[in-house]
Amino acid sequence: DGSYEYQVEHEGTTTPLIVRCRVQVKGSDLLVDYTGTSPQVESKSINVVETYTYAYTSFAVKALLSPDIPNNEGAFRPLQVHAPPGCVLNALHPVGTGARGQIGHLLPPAVFGALGPVIGRRRRAEGSGNCVVTMIGREGGSRFAVSSFVNAGQGASRLSPGLSAISFPSNLGNTPIEILE
Repeated sequence: DGSYEYQVEHEGTTTPLIVRCRVQVKGSDLLVDYTGTSPQVESKSINVVETYTYAYTSFAVKALLSPDIPNNEGAFRPLQVHAPPGCVLNALHPVGTGARGQIGHLLPPAVFGALGPVIGRRRRAEGSGNCVVTMIGREGGSRFAVSSFVNAGQGASRLSPGLSAISFPSNLGNTPIEILE
């Protein structure tokens, strides 16, 4: 039992976005609270909706505590997730949410970091929680669009190195340089 905190910063906006995570453990119950997280962003579609926040938080908790147990309702019943309305993790209509993975993929590193003191040596180092998405197009003449993903990789653990060139926890791999050229 106890309260454990961690913070992840994301650059790429005019001021860094903060994902503040506090995990409260009480018996078999967990409350993951994102109070103190940056407000929603009006000018970019990187905001996250409440269900996405719950999904990536529950993924992180399950990956740490019970990775071999099949998903079922009972496995998630002890988990509560709170993100204040209007923060970047519980955006209110009509702000954009199309690129929600840019921030939503920071939730597992935040939960892993908060629970680091509890899981000890099983902890995986923080890697690339999200990826850079590059959009390229041309005005005039023939039109085209390229969506490219550039990822730094997964953090290492005591037992294994992290995988390079992936975005963890998603399944995105780097776009080959030949495509970018």
